[in-house]
Amino acid sequence: MDPFASAASILVVDECESICELIELLLVRVGYHVRTATTAADSMRLAREMPALDVLLCGLELPDMPAEELALGISAVHPATSVVFVASSYRRNDGTGAVDVLEKPFSILELRNAVRTALNVMPESSESMLLAAG
Repeated sequence: MDPFASAASILVVDECESICELIELLLVRVGYHVRTATTAADSMRLAREMPALDVLLCGLELPDMPAEELALGISAVHPATSVVFVASSYRRNDGTGAVDVLEKPFSILELRNAVRTALNVMPESSESMLLAAG
């Protein structure tokens, strides 16, 4: 059990269901509460149902909305949520204020460290703090 996992809620959003399932499996095994979605619409519905959301792990290739727009929508519902983007590459000059970048493929340890970092950062809003994992 990861000591950082105590009661932390994570929403994983990726267009690939198998990626969602793998990330969920890895994070649940160490004690995180994880929900998954393959579209922005489903993730917004889940976010509204969740009493708290600590971390949004979000792929950049969503079929129905840009990931950055989804992150802003999630922050409207859960302002203290940290965001970790999951992608093969990510540019920091897009105005999101990314502070960490991991590129696919990433290891289990890198994934766990990205989540731990996100949990240690208490953003005022997703506009002020977005983490990029890719």
